Amino acid sequence: MRSAPIVLTMNRTNLLRFKETVDVAVSELAVRPESSGLAD
Repeated sequence: MRSAPIVLTMNRTNLLRFKETVDVAVSELAVRPESSGLAD
């Protein structure tokens, strides 16, 4: 049970990092949609 807070903290950090990565990716796609693979 003691490890629960550590796991939650790691998960929260990972989620925040994942969200940040997604936000950056979305921003890049919004700025340069023609440079994405989806444009093909």
